[in-house]
Amino acid sequence: MTYRQKISFVGKKPQSAASQSSFAGLRNNVSAFIVSRLDYCNSVLIGLSWSTIAPLQHVQNAAAQLVTGLSARDHVGPALRELHWLPHAHHMKFKVALRMYTIVSDVWCTSVKW
Repeated sequence: MTYRQKISFVGKKPQSAASQSSFAGLRNNVSAFIVSRLDYCNSVLIGLSWSTIAPLQHVQNAAAQLVTGLSARDHVGPALRELHWLPHAHHMKFKVALRMYTIVSDVWCTSVKW
């Protein structure tokens, strides 16, 4: 199997039960990797211009297309909803707001063992 064939396989839904489970594992791994890399330094990126954040959104869109098997011309909005991914600008604000909520509401203090 060539590299091009492997890439084209990623976006297609497999037919057998074994390949469906491996496809689900691949989908979860790609999702976890992309989200973890995009979450890096969210608090620093908040408030920056769209031209600075746009490349991160393009990476998220490309990952959604890869995982869901969309072509480059398909709209990525439904794929982001299917994967339960917020657009990156909203995701950054959500993560920082969640972090601040846990600090203010003392949830963080009760979950940390001193």
